[in-house]
Amino acid sequence: MTGLSEVNHQFVTHLYAPGSGPDAGPAYRALRDIWSGCRQVFQMVDPVPGLRLRHLLPDSYDDLPPVTWSGPEAALAVQEQTGARCQAVLRRHHNILNLSVALAPTPLMPSPDGPRSWWRELDRQWTRLTATQAPHLLGEARLYLADLAAPPPDHTMTGRELGPLVPGDQAENWWRRGVTHEERTTIWETSPSDDGQWLRRFLVAFATADAKAASAWTWSHGSPTIPPLARYLLHAAVMRFHLRVWQRDDRTAESRDAIDALLADLRRRRATARGGGRPLDLSRLGLYDASLICADLRELRESVTISVHNMSRVVGTPQLLAAGPFADDRAMARSFIARLDDQIAYLEIAAHRTDRLEALSRASELAARPFPEPEATMDASPDVTRRVFVVHGRDEEARTAMFDFLRSLDLEPLEWEPLVSLTGSTLPYLGDVVSQAVSRAQATVVLMTPDDVVSLHPSLHGTHEDSKEIGPSMQARPNVLLELGMALAIYRDRTIIVTAGDHRPITDLGGMNYIRLTDSAQCHNKIATRLQIAGCQIKNNGHDWLRPRFQALASYRREPPVT
Repeated sequence: MTGLSEVNHQFVTHLYAPGSGPDAGPAYRALRDIWSGCRQVFQMVDPVPGLRLRHLLPDSYDDLPPVTWSGPEAALAVQEQTGARCQAVLRRHHNILNLSVALAPTPLMPSPDGPRSWWRELDRQWTRLTATQAPHLLGEARLYLADLAAPPPDHTMTGRELGPLVPGDQAENWWRRGVTHEERTTIWETSPSDDGQWLRRFLVAFATADAKAASAWTWSHGSPTIPPLARYLLHAAVMRFHLRVWQRDDRTAESRDAIDALLADLRRRRATARGGGRPLDLSRLGLYDASLICADLRELRESVTISVHNMSRVVGTPQLLAAGPFADDRAMARSFIARLDDQIAYLEIAAHRTDRLEALSRASELAARPFPEPEATMDASPDVTRRVFVVHGRDEEARTAMFDFLRSLDLEPLEWEPLVSLTGSTLPYLGDVVSQAVSRAQATVVLMTPDDVVSLHPSLHGTHEDSKEIGPSMQARPNVLLELGMALAIYRDRTIIVTAGDHRPITDLGGMNYIRLTDSAQCHNKIATRLQIAGCQIKNNGHDWLRPRFQALASYRREPPVT
């Protein structure tokens, strides 16, 4: 290279966060904290001249301009450091919030170890600023821009010589996988290949003569609208977020194993002429998984397909086919969709097998004398199929809304005190009350609201402790967690978990399929469908059950107090 000292270092990062749904509030608060940090760390305290945009963010997400006023794609706020060396802009892109930040070395910054370290120094400061907010975001893409006074003709050589300056872990031989945009700007992804990774790092190199075009592609062409590369990376981040959620919540294997085990048990009984023994414990678990998971996967596949389509509209076919980050995203998307298709096909078969399994089981039980049950089970009267045991905490607003919703489906949510009286004790054990509930109700709805502020004691922090453990976070009341465990132990297939607001993750529930409470018709329908699958006799032939009940609950916005 003509000389690394002739490299002008710039740092651009694009962060993406949910702009709708129950996660929008916590995500906006994370972006707002980062925005405030930019003011303190990088002195971005000034509005941008000529733009009629605020430079201070409101405290609440609800105070942002509504979509009906700003439009689905709009810049919401912008701030800069005096001299415009550092800038930040917050945008809305349909249901996604995008915070873009550009940093460059300034006289106000203490000089690191020579000019070669500017990227690393800026990255270090940025990581320190954003580390605790990252769990609330969909993803981040960091761009290390190299403005070269005299770039060599071979971009592979450019990447290899600039590689030691780029922060973070690096993939093997990444400099060989660069792709050129409009024959002016070359981009490499330097971070290790991981389809579900949250943070991606890119090196972008261009000649000084092409700096304006490179800026228009990566940062701005003179207006606060989202640049093409940031638009592409937004859709890629959404796709990778879907992949992470799928990997975390996938229960297809569990459904397959449950159905296969039941089929094997049934075949064994029939082969030994014991088909009429103790009834096969179907519990409708296979049908529950096959029907609901298949619907969720179809919805997920559609979202991924939309993201891929949007990505292809930004990046041309030659770049998608060439070796490099865009081709890697395309290959990942095709693999993801193929895996979803495989699972959907399997679950359709599983639903059919479960129907057949139930029919065979009933026929087998009629073929011989059944074993007597050790004790009477719950009454199967119509009243029981209308009853629902609701586990809840101190959030009376959320409890009232849930009870009202269940009653709109012609169901009877069980109150706590009548259950206590059924135990015949003035000081009943919690387990006795729960036992009364599950024997007199068709299903249990566990409403988890963020009621308690909890944190791990500092003396127990690990070396790489999760930010949720270090600082205070929200969690459901202990009685809710205890009763949830009891309900899952007694009749897991008829237990429905509904979460409202932002919660500290509970490791043992990481694989559970739960419903995030919103006021959308989709959420109403999910709860009603799962109640129906649990055997509840619901009445949803009108429209009252779809009436807004869960709108603007305080639990959506509840967070630990600022100390």
